[in-house]
Amino acid sequence: TFCRDVAKLNDNSIGSIISRIKTFCREIEMDGYSVNPQYKSSNFNAPKNETYDTYLNDDEINAIFNHDFTDNERLDNVRDLFIIGLRTGLRISDFLRISIDNVLNSNVINITTIKTQQNLTIPIHPQFQSILGKRGNNFPKKLSDQKFNKYVKEVCESAGINTPTYGAKMNPDTKRKELKIYPKHELITSHICRRSFSSNLFAASIDNSVIMKATGHKSESQFIKYIKLSQDEHIKMLSDYWENQSNLK
Repeated sequence: TFCRDVAKLNDNSIGSIISRIKTFCREIEMDGYSVNPQYKSSNFNAPKNETYDTYLNDDEINAIFNHDFTDNERLDNVRDLFIIGLRTGLRISDFLRISIDNVLNSNVINITTIKTQQNLTIPIHPQFQSILGKRGNNFPKKLSDQKFNKYVKEVCESAGINTPTYGAKMNPDTKRKELKIYPKHELITSHICRRSFSSNLFAASIDNSVIMKATGHKSESQFIKYIKLSQDEHIKMLSDYWENQSNLK
């Protein structure tokens, strides 16, 4: 009641708090301390709202890659960083620190991730390779996460990523996320890189285990949470499957 009515938190935030409390109770109970058993009650649950995470399809990514930013060095630099993130599926903490030292045999990158300490080897996408070529095998200039998330919205707006899209955006006055329809560029953050990478490869019928090798997901259920496809793409995938089934007769 406090979280919902006083702190004005949404169900996902409340659920996260409840999950941490339940984990804490389990741990101290295992250490032999007395814990009120009500924490195990099904009524003390972690509520969740459906999330509306957006992603960029290949056509949108190509539009961003091909947009002319020669008159704006700042946005050109952020666009190149963004493409590297989109074409590697790495978290921002990792793709912002890639250097030439991570490049092996000119066609793959190898990096140990900060969050999970996993060692990943990812083939370099042609667009990634083109960025290196344009910059004389130098990487784009680094910048902070905050500046990246601010500037990348400008990049996408300039590239025409304006499709009305349902999603959550922080209201600067209330400091709360509000779900409604926004121009798509307003919903873009660094998190979209990993979702877009996974979703586009999934839509291209690349085997899940192959994609997971590149993203570092340890379980398929964890990986599936990242998959975001539009209604049209779901229809196309099912239609292609039905067509293949009819050809088997």
